[in-house]
Amino acid sequence: ITVVNVSNRKLYLELRDPVKADEIAVSAFTMIVTTENETVRLQPIYADFGVGNFGSTIWLAFGSSVMKDSVQSITLLYDGEVGNLVDVLNNAPCGSFQTSFIYQPFEEEET
Repeated sequence: ITVVNVSNRKLYLELRDPVKADEIAVSAFTMIVTTENETVRLQPIYADFGVGNFGSTIWLAFGSSVMKDSVQSITLLYDGEVGNLVDVLNNAPCGSFQTSFIYQPFEEEET
């Protein structure tokens, strides 16, 4: 699992195995960001599929740009009980998973 932010509000999640869903249940994803003052839990406002180098890529967009204020690694959680992703290779629902990443700033982006 690889996660990389592509802006202050968007990131992509690359999964080793291909996954499918009619529509991604955004409520299954939670991003946890720790800033100097607080820990914020966010759910994406939008999700979409892409083609990854190995499996599937899921693009997630958030309604807040708090990622840029992170003071440590950011955690992304997927709740398999809530989510509807299906592992194509095993034809089975994806279980819960989590991964962390470090925010990379983008100078050209408007905040």
